[in-house]
Amino acid sequence: MRVSFEMNEEKKVTGTALNQKTKEKYTLDGSFEESGTLNMAATNAEGKPAGTFTGSILANYMFKGNWKNGGNAEAFMFTKVSEELMTSDEEFLGGSAVSNTASAKPAGPKKAGALAQLLLDYQACEGDAANDISCQGFTAKAICQTFSIDDFKDPHVDGSYINMTEIHEYVKNNGSWKKIGMATDQTVLDEAVKAASNGKVVIAAKPYGNYSQIAMILEGQLAPSSSWKLNVPTSSAVFFYGRPQKSFDDKKLSFVWSGPSEIELWVRQ
Repeated sequence: MRVSFEMNEEKKVTGTALNQKTKEKYTLDGSFEESGTLNMAATNAEGKPAGTFTGSILANYMFKGNWKNGGNAEAFMFTKVSEELMTSDEEFLGGSAVSNTASAKPAGPKKAGALAQLLLDYQACEGDAANDISCQGFTAKAICQTFSIDDFKDPHVDGSYINMTEIHEYVKNNGSWKKIGMATDQTVLDEAVKAASNGKVVIAAKPYGNYSQIAMILEGQLAPSSSWKLNVPTSSAVFFYGRPQKSFDDKKLSFVWSGPSEIELWVRQ
């Protein structure tokens, strides 16, 4: 069995499980409890209940617990493996991997290395991220450098970049950007992922009174989100306003916001 899962800031867990013996794939949804217990309910390809995982994380590389499905129950120990050593789902189900493993999902963006370095640089802004002008420009810098565009460079200060609120204003008032629609619409999310996978620059924006939060939509696919009740982009990057340590470079869009309300999707034409 191979389990892959992610946990957002609200301790909600989503993922998949692959059974090498039966060749079945399950969707996992659950939560990490205050007690330290991780509970995940599984559904099969037909959307029917297919058992539960209940266990605890013993260390950052080990997960121990029980799998129950009807009258069947098994104890297990999963050990985390690096993404570089992971086989594809098809290879695993074909029998080329035999050990139980738990792991994060493979990286998605083409320029993951450069984006990851920018994220590390932003995390060095801890304590000054909300006020330091150079820290406020990391989202713009990441978009410009990842996609080789100049849209969000500061026109008044050489080598600097505009902040996220200014990015939002820019796309709303510049003809080279088009609003795809609101994230509450599944067809809008579908179009955003298609555009990103075709090499287009796609961003998500949500206003918060006196500032806007921006996220990058990267090349990827769609996957169900229990909190959104929609299929969401699987690969996004975010430099959270004032919260560098919470930022990331490749997670589902539902890890940026817990719901789709008031989120706009934009694409550079």
